[in-house]
Amino acid sequence: MGYIHDTGLSIFFHPSLTQVNDGVSAWTDGTSSSVWWKARAAGAGAFTLKASLLLPHQHLVTYKGSRLTTVDIWYRVATGTLSAMDAYITQLALPANAAAWSAPALKNFTYGTDHDTTLERGAIAYHKMVLTLVPAFWVEYDTAINLELTCTASASALFYYYGCRANYTLRI
Repeated sequence: MGYIHDTGLSIFFHPSLTQVNDGVSAWTDGTSSSVWWKARAAGAGAFTLKASLLLPHQHLVTYKGSRLTTVDIWYRVATGTLSAMDAYITQLALPANAAAWSAPALKNFTYGTDHDTTLERGAIAYHKMVLTLVPAFWVEYDTAINLELTCTASASALFYYYGCRANYTLRI
């Protein structure tokens, strides 16, 4: 009996699967030419996008299941820049019955060369930002993986979020 070791798998997370926290500007969902987005109206202030990276295979045995390697994020900044944009990837242990939730653990990653400064991440442009996990890690059976983007927009900045993709190795 053999096994599967595929290093080229990915799963895309639609923008509708993303939670938005923003006390300043309104958000709308939209589509054009089959491209879906969440759009933020102009307004100076901070906002946060949160997405759960729902990798399909988690395993009880070490070095099996899904090994998260990179996360790609598509977005657009228009008419004004972002003065800050930071990404966070966390791993959260799922609690047993009647147990409290523990604090999430931050995972280390590097930004791709086109997004390794705040100025690059917040520039007016269409973006594909790549986060490379350092090291890549096997998703444990009883955990959840989350992506969080914290941003600060100028008064004229428009922000469009198109979704994200988790790239992983599958071993079963």
